[in-house]
Amino acid sequence: TIHPFVAYYTGSDGLCHVSFVVISDCLHHDTVAVHLFQKHLIEYLKEKFGSLRKVYYFSDGAASQYKNRENFINLCHHVDDFGVPAEWHFSATSHGKGACDG
Repeated sequence: TIHPFVAYYTGSDGLCHVSFVVISDCLHHDTVAVHLFQKHLIEYLKEKFGSLRKVYYFSDGAASQYKNRENFINLCHHVDDFGVPAEWHFSATSHGKGACDG
């Protein structure tokens, strides 16, 4: 599994971005996998930037990965799990193409 992320942040030159990719032998594309991938992403971002004020996720509405009750529970516990608050914004399923989609 390859799960790409693109993180946008405000730098000295204005809006900047950093790409991050999780490569895993896990072939399950479910909420548990996404949570583990988020863990690696947040650790990387904290190492790179020190502290984070808030994480804003943007994704399509894929029910198996993002738009389901388990992921909403994970979002409710985001501060407890990762130490930073978060929001999640969904587009219509199969319509949320962004920088990490190639």
